[in-house]
Amino acid sequence: MSSRKTRIISIASGKGGVGKSSLSVNIAWQLASTGHRVCLIDADLGLANVDIILNISPEYSLENVIFDDLPLEKAILPVHPNLDVISGGSGVARLASLTKAKRLRLFNEFKALDQYDYILMDNSPGIAPQVISFCLSSRELVIVLNPEATSLTDGYALIKVLKENGLQYSPLLILNKSRGQKDSKKIYDKINTTCQKYLQTQVTYLGDVPRDEYYEFPPRNGGALVELYPLSEASRAIVKIADRLTNRQRPELYTMEPEDFWEKSIVQYQQRKEDPAVKQATEQLAPTGYNSADEILDRIDFLLNELGTLSEQGKFDARKLNRKMNIAGQKLNLLSYKNGLTPLPAAPYTSVQPEKNVRNIGLACPDLTMKIVLKEIIELAGFKTIDVLEDNIKVEDVNMTLFCLEKPDEKVSGISEKLNGKPAILIAGFQYDLLLPALNHNVKMVIQKPFTVTGIQSAIEEMATAFHA
Repeated sequence: MSSRKTRIISIASGKGGVGKSSLSVNIAWQLASTGHRVCLIDADLGLANVDIILNISPEYSLENVIFDDLPLEKAILPVHPNLDVISGGSGVARLASLTKAKRLRLFNEFKALDQYDYILMDNSPGIAPQVISFCLSSRELVIVLNPEATSLTDGYALIKVLKENGLQYSPLLILNKSRGQKDSKKIYDKINTTCQKYLQTQVTYLGDVPRDEYYEFPPRNGGALVELYPLSEASRAIVKIADRLTNRQRPELYTMEPEDFWEKSIVQYQQRKEDPAVKQATEQLAPTGYNSADEILDRIDFLLNELGTLSEQGKFDARKLNRKMNIAGQKLNLLSYKNGLTPLPAAPYTSVQPEKNVRNIGLACPDLTMKIVLKEIIELAGFKTIDVLEDNIKVEDVNMTLFCLEKPDEKVSGISEKLNGKPAILIAGFQYDLLLPALNHNVKMVIQKPFTVTGIQSAIEEMATAFHA
């Protein structure tokens, strides 16, 4: 066991094109320039962004180390007296197929990385399984955003997914291509408020990097901008960010042994790839498919806060929301299938007019974020929503109920007992069978993950028609 430990920092973004790799290169270069031993690992699924930025052509990558039994030291390429680069190659995506013997060999290989003070992981954009695994295995996580709406919503979605999968450390946030410190602080405050309110997690502001002509148009022969243009605004901002990283309080809390990081990442990745939810979602991908409700609510949640469509009374302007979501849907279609997401339809919400006497739909959803989305879906379908978790509800006013649960809930079970005999729809994860006993015999239909907005709408319409008075 080594006596020296390393700070391993995962750098990620909700979408591509935000300048994540450029920041990774320049932060790594600045840390190295101040005397720290740094290793930058390009884990961006073989896109070789780091290679392009630095204008290097590594002979070997992690793929050769993992699958060709190449010694790790041969994949290490020095680019600065204190900075080495390791190209990930497509081998990163194949970590889930490693045998126990391969894992043991890698565990011993990665012990060699304990020579570094910092290891920076430049991850693929989005929420692919290997990205989630690396981010959760790090004790320091940097999320890179820019002021574009899609970058903000996708960045928030990434934090939400990580939080739901066990994120323990507060993410650090960098706003790239900022429009000024005042605007950047305003954006950070909104993101942090949203994360605290809905995810019960704090986001730490690491700094912003302004738009800069040198940064926007890097030299053709490559290189780190903090080295080539040290007086540029972007370079000075990056120097401050690197200093803040170096001077974090109690840095020993964030150190770990590199071999432990890799072992944890591989185990997490294997479990994530074997997860039935991930497997089913992947198998159901199709060009005409829809995004999952979880992904949609992530984007809606932030858009509602950003666009101000949620009033103080909790009411929505349905026309504004519909228009904004149509725009968001078009942008989301640009997401790559490699992120495990299917395209969102151009018009995710449609007004339906089923023939029914059912007018009031009870909604039992402990998750506030999901409740907001479901309320909007119900009301755009022409119904009135009654929050049955409120203490003053009248059972006789409820015609049918929509339950949305991930685990048994005592209060929801009590409401279900009061509503016994009223038809209900259950929206749940794959362990829905654990929830059914607590909901009496009310549930007539179950919607499992990965569910869609249109699927929920159709279920509501079908139930309303089938159980009209």
